[in-house]
Amino acid sequence: MQAVILVPVETSILSESESLCDYIQKHYLPYYKEKPISRIKSDLYRINAILQDPIANIDIQKLNRNDFIMFFQRIEKRNVSRATMNRYRARLAAIMNHAMYAGIIKNNPIKQIRQYKEQPRKRSLNLDEIKILLEECKKSANKYLYLVVMIALYTGMRKGEILNLEMTNISQDYINLRDGQTKSGYSRVIPLHNGLIKYIGEHLNGKKDIGKMFGFKSIRTSWENAVKRSKLKDFRFHDLRRTCATWLKDSDVNIHTISKLLGHSSITMTERYLANDTPKIREAISKLSFVEK
Repeated sequence: MQAVILVPVETSILSESESLCDYIQKHYLPYYKEKPISRIKSDLYRINAILQDPIANIDIQKLNRNDFIMFFQRIEKRNVSRATMNRYRARLAAIMNHAMYAGIIKNNPIKQIRQYKEQPRKRSLNLDEIKILLEECKKSANKYLYLVVMIALYTGMRKGEILNLEMTNISQDYINLRDGQTKSGYSRVIPLHNGLIKYIGEHLNGKKDIGKMFGFKSIRTSWENAVKRSKLKDFRFHDLRRTCATWLKDSDVNIHTISKLLGHSSITMTERYLANDTPKIREAISKLSFVEK
C-alpha cells in the first residue's frame, strides 16, 4: 500500500457535513496532483470513477465498512480484474489515510476489508513466437512499432516509459530514466544491448537532440493488429516485460539484477513476474525413468 505523507488539514475548514467527494476535490487532489503525472495518471482515472459513484455523496466522517463493500460490489459488476479491484482499494485506503492523519476521521474502515486474491499472469513468448511477432511488427503501417517492441523485449521497460522517452534519455549505450519518468518515481539506468543500439541509432539519425523520441502517445491499433496477425493468444504488451524477465531468469541472471532492471520496488513483485515454471518442471519430469521404455 502506498505510504501516506502527513499533510495537515485544519478541522475548522471542514463543514459539518463534508462529503467524500468534497474532501477529495478540496484536500486530497491538490496534495496528490503534486506527484509526477507519469505516476498518477491511472490513479486519477480511478479517483474520477470514485467521484462518480454514490459513495462520493456520503459524509466522510460517517463512511463505514458496509459503504465500501457496496462500492466494491458495484465496481465488480463491471467485470474488472481482481488486480483492478485492489487498485481501487489502495486508492480509497490512501484517501482515508490522508483524512485520518489530518485528524478528520479516527479510523480507516478500508483496513477492515481484505485485498482480493490476484491470479498473476504467466504469459511470456518463446523464441518462435518472438520471431513471428517481430516480423509482423516490421510489416506494420506504424514504422516505429518494431523499435518500440524491440526496446520492450531487450529492456523490460513499460509501454508508457518507452512512448514517453525523450531524446535526452538516450545515451550511446544506455537509457537514463530520470525521477518522475518511471512508475516508482525513481530514476533508473538501463544498459542497451548491442543489437538494440543499432536500431535506436538508425531511428535517431538526423533527429534533434531534444524533444520526444516518438511522435505519438498510443500504439494500440498497430499493436493489436500485429498480435492478431501473429496469432498470439492472450498476449498483451505488458507481457513483453514478463518475456524479458523470463528469458533473463532462464539465462541464470540473478533475480536481484532482474528486479533492478525492471525497476520493481521489491523482489516479491519480480518473483510474481517469474511465476511460470511449468516448462522447466515438465522438462525435469521428462528425465524421470521408473520403468523400461
